[in-house]
Amino acid sequence: MRVQQLVWLVLAPVLGGVALGGMLWAPETSAVWLGKLLPPCMFHQLTGLNCPGCGGTRATQALLRGDWHAAWHFNMFLWVSVALLAEEYVRYGLILLRGEERLSSTHTYTTLLKLYALATIAWFILRNIVGV
Repeated sequence: MRVQQLVWLVLAPVLGGVALGGMLWAPETSAVWLGKLLPPCMFHQLTGLNCPGCGGTRATQALLRGDWHAAWHFNMFLWVSVALLAEEYVRYGLILLRGEERLSSTHTYTTLLKLYALATIAWFILRNIVGV
């Protein structure tokens, strides 16, 4: 394993934890700051449709205020994606630490990426046509 990979494997969660700690320390200020920092969705402005990520900022702001129900309502697919990303990060870290072959070179990983892409398309259709 390269030293650079190990540094980022450790540094990324530490920096994320520091950012999250700061947000939890001053949730109202963080929610306002987050709303000002992130631009509005260009896809939504151009088409009037919600992209798969639309509502992510509002969901994060609601989560910072402790409103779990609203956070889930604004964009439930975001939280499923975050959970999958965290799982993949841990899996990648374990593969690096063990010195094994990366999962991305396998057929299983490619299939999982295709399934995630299909789930993203399904979420796009459900939220814009069905109104979920």
